[in-house]
Amino acid sequence: FPSHDTEGNGATKSANVIFNIPAAQTITLTNPGNKVYGAANFTASATSTSNLTVSISSLTTSVCTVSSSTVTFIATGTCTVAADQLGNTTYAAASQVTQNITVGKGTATFTWANVSKNYGDAAFTVTAPTSATAGTYTYSSGNTSVISISGTTFTVAGVGNSVITATFTPTDATNYNSGTTTTMTITVGQGALSITFGTAPSGVVVSETAGTHSVSATTTPSSTGSIVFSSTTATICTVNSSTGATTAVS
Repeated sequence: FPSHDTEGNGATKSANVIFNIPAAQTITLTNPGNKVYGAANFTASATSTSNLTVSISSLTTSVCTVSSSTVTFIATGTCTVAADQLGNTTYAAASQVTQNITVGKGTATFTWANVSKNYGDAAFTVTAPTSATAGTYTYSSGNTSVISISGTTFTVAGVGNSVITATFTPTDATNYNSGTTTTMTITVGQGALSITFGTAPSGVVVSETAGTHSVSATTTPSSTGSIVFSSTTATICTVNSSTGATTAVS
C-alpha cells in the first residue's frame, strides 16, 4: 500500500503486506450406536480434514466419562460426546461436533450348574446363580411332581427331571433390568432302600404245622412296596414269598 514520505520531500513509497488466513477444517465423529450400562468401554473415533489430532470429551459426565478417547458408561441416560480441534497457524479451530449416545439398562448374565438328587433325599437349598451383578432371586419348579419349592427350600417329590427357573431382581434397578431369568435342571434318580429283618424265629421243628413261625422285615426309608421273601437254604427250610411264613424241611 502507498505511504507518504515523512521527511517532507514529497516522495511516495510502497510496501507489500502478506496476510496469513488459516484454512477451515471440519471434524467427523463416528456414531457408535446406542449402548447399554455395563457394556465394555469403547474408543471414540474422530478425524479432521486437517489431519490434526482431535480431542474427545464428555459433556454429560454423570452418564459417561472420557479418558483420552476411551468412553466409559457410569449410568443410564444420554451420553453426549464432543470432538474438538483447536487449529494451528495453518488451520483455524474447527466447529465442535457432538454425538448423543443412548445408554439403556444393562441385562445381568448368569451361570448356574445343574443338580442331581435321589428320591428320599432330605429337603435342601440350591446355590444361587453366579452373576457379576448383585441382586436376589426367586425360584419356581417346572415339574412340581419331581421338585417342589417353598421360598428357598427344595423338596424331592418324585423321580424325574424338573427345570428350575430363577428370576432376578437387581440391587441396582436403576441401571439393570429386573425380571431377567436363568434356568437349570434338577435330576432325581431312584432312591436306595435298605431292608432290616425283625427278630429271627427260634425253636422251629420239622414236625410243626407250616407257618407256625415267620420272618418279618422293614425298609428304610419306609416304602409302600412289598418285600419278597425267599430261602437261600431250601433243603433246610422254605419261606412264603409274601408272608414270610417259614416251614422246616429237615
